[in-house]
Amino acid sequence: MNEMERWWIEVAVNGTVGLVTLAALVVALIQVDHARREAIAARAAIARERRLSFELQLLAQMYDQWGTSGTAHLAGYINALIRDPLDETDLPLLRAATGTKPTERGQRLLAKVRRGSDDFKLEVIKELDAAIERRLKEESDDVRPRG
Repeated sequence: MNEMERWWIEVAVNGTVGLVTLAALVVALIQVDHARREAIAARAAIARERRLSFELQLLAQMYDQWGTSGTAHLAGYINALIRDPLDETDLPLLRAATGTKPTERGQRLLAKVRRGSDDFKLEVIKELDAAIERRLKEESDDVRPRG
């Protein structure tokens, strides 16, 4: 084997090693990116789980407080529970009855029922139940595998 043939063999071997190294680098970068995305998703899932746990505990405490003192001491719970005061989804009647982050819808509902009446109490219980069910449904939707 002469000098020129050996040179071409070395170029081919070194080129192959370089290409394999470059491919390994690309695969490693893809894996690092995938791991980073998984870590971000895991942190978001943990935050959602903590928020859900906190909100469900608040709703349970609201049930207990409601049974003891009616609407008298629920403002703090409502303030902690409602992140967006403009969102009329959660507890509109109870929010209007306590004057805590009230909405137009809540004011309309409160005008329809007399505070302290059996209808009022039933509506508040329905609102609390609906708030709990909505959170549990959102959690079950988050847990379902995505396809």
